[in-house]
Amino acid sequence: MRYPKNIFIDCRVGFPYLSTANDYYPFGMLIPSRIYADAALTRQAVHAVLEYEKTAVEQEFNNTAHGYTTANSATNTTGAEQLQVTAPSTNAAVYYDFSTNIGSEYKFYVQVDPGTCDSVLIKVQQTSPIGPHTEAYAEHGINEFSFTASSALTRLRILRKDAPGQGSMDYFIDHVRLTRTRDTFYTDTVTLATGGCHAKMP
Repeated sequence: MRYPKNIFIDCRVGFPYLSTANDYYPFGMLIPSRIYADAALTRQAVHAVLEYEKTAVEQEFNNTAHGYTTANSATNTTGAEQLQVTAPSTNAAVYYDFSTNIGSEYKFYVQVDPGTCDSVLIKVQQTSPIGPHTEAYAEHGINEFSFTASSALTRLRILRKDAPGQGSMDYFIDHVRLTRTRDTFYTDTVTLATGGCHAKMP
């Protein structure tokens, strides 16, 4: 319970008075029917928009490459619960096309280890035609990308990006998860004090 600020002394009787007190959920919203007051009460609507995620596709590379396509002379092998990509030169890549609903919102969670590469670029692209949604250089660990699908297939492309002429290098993909996100409108009612006389606090 949060402590109220409006505690005062009624000098006529010598007792402190508590005019209002409220209970809150851990994330800060008032708990309905847990509002205490010595005043007249009024019910008031509370509105919030909550985001929910539902997993659409989850890929773990336990002895399977999940059909990832290689490009620009890249090769891939599975082992140690990772997809190992051998990139003989910059722009060597692997990619996979995920089914998406046009206009829906999604998030990619891509766990990458750059390995011996100087840098690895992750691209989220629309198809038909190929075009960018978002891209970023991969950090070691989980990389997150939000996008709104504009084609029935959305391509996740992961490629080596560094200076040419450095020979063959390896990077690793540990885990990929695609979630569909949606906003849910939440409404509830709370009871608020709107004025009245003070009640004595025990």
